[in-house]
Amino acid sequence: MMWSWHQDTRDWADPAVNTIVNTVFKGIELGDVILFHDGGGDKTQTVEALKIILPKLQSKGYEFVTISEILKEQKMLKK
Repeated sequence: MMWSWHQDTRDWADPAVNTIVNTVFKGIELGDVILFHDGGGDKTQTVEALKIILPKLQSKGYEFVTISEILKEQKMLKK
């Protein structure tokens, strides 16, 4: 399982908060896996972007799951 190629936020490059937010909302589709990075350097912009992104997506009916949950669901569907 990989992230949705158009949903790499490139937050590791230290973009502005609005850049991260705009990347996510520019092409969000049902089933997308959005890539964020939590290692190395200051991730303040990522945290601030998530404070905007998560509530906005929830208000549109999106649910959040872990990759482990997705893989478990896919495994169950194949049976």
